[in-house]
Amino acid sequence: MCCPDCCSPLNLIQPDENEPTRLLGTCESCSKWAFLVEVEPDWKKVLLMELPDADTLGRAIEGLDASLQGLEGA
Repeated sequence: MCCPDCCSPLNLIQPDENEPTRLLGTCESCSKWAFLVEVEPDWKKVLLMELPDADTLGRAIEGLDASLQGLEGA
């Protein structure tokens, strides 16, 4: 499995022993994190979602706060 950003191989980690079909992928090259989950048995179909970094989450929260403040003033 490769990083969706830089195509380097992901380091796959199984954070929960009880959920073997859910893995966390980390990229040593670009520091991206991804969530990998088996959608069909035998890993014939998987879903890979890139997890947002702290900067992206911070901008989203700021945008949400601004939107909520706009609603309060209406």
